[in-house]
Amino acid sequence: MNFNHLNEFNVLAECSSFREASSKLGVSPALLSAHISALEKSLGAVLLNRNAHSCSLTAEGRRFHSDALTISENYAQIRKRIDAVGDNSNSSLTMAISGVAMPARLGPYLDEVNRREPNIRLGLLDDSRHDIENSLRRGEVDLFFSYCSDDAEYNGIEKELVYTTRLIALAPSNHRLARRGSITLKELEGETIIHYPLTAEPAMRDCEIALLKKHNISYSVYDEPTSTSKYLVLVPIGKGIALCPWVMRDSIPPNTSALNISDADASVSMYMFYVKSSANPSLAGFLSGFQNFETMR
Repeated sequence: MNFNHLNEFNVLAECSSFREASSKLGVSPALLSAHISALEKSLGAVLLNRNAHSCSLTAEGRRFHSDALTISENYAQIRKRIDAVGDNSNSSLTMAISGVAMPARLGPYLDEVNRREPNIRLGLLDDSRHDIENSLRRGEVDLFFSYCSDDAEYNGIEKELVYTTRLIALAPSNHRLARRGSITLKELEGETIIHYPLTAEPAMRDCEIALLKKHNISYSVYDEPTSTSKYLVLVPIGKGIALCPWVMRDSIPPNTSALNISDADASVSMYMFYVKSSANPSLAGFLSGFQNFETMR
């Protein structure tokens, strides 16, 4: 069925005249008549009674007209949604990210997204004022990337594992452990720990605290206010030792030693959170592309 012909039939049914309908549609009466004949042939039904000056709906035409209006309205809505997805000038995506650095492989994928859709507006926020649950529910962000415990769940919010990485310990280069290639968590007993800063989303900090508690480590905390982008700088100036995901190693400041932690459970997982029912058409395309990108890498 040709949807343009269907729309023309609906106009003709309201006008009851080929001349009036063709004027509204901007086509000749002869072409309009040919289109309606093609529609009748595709349906196997006679929809109109024709005479020299007017036309009227047959019984089948009247029954079909009601369905035709519904079909045309649904088709218009479908086209509107498709056009919205394809209109790059209106595309936008906002994501929040916990941690010092971009999650592994997200940066290269965003490069690919921007190459395909140079007009897309990308918003990148941190966790200083945004938390997973409320930011997603309020529509402040479309995606939230965060290190968190495996059992973290939020009703109505989807959670997908992005990767799991080892934790490393960052110590000042003159620290007693600095020359060690690897340590155990127990060797942090009595040390001062610089936790991930207190932010709106506490998941990453909570992971560090839970791991140290699990191993019964006694330690003091250096917890002066600082930003997520600057807290690791406290390590080389001697304020303490920080735990850090291995994938963030490129963000390690100078005069800092990175020590592997040999404990089997010294790891942390990065998850991606989103609301599946989001009204943002760009989200579905991002998720599908990111999953395929992960597979191909």
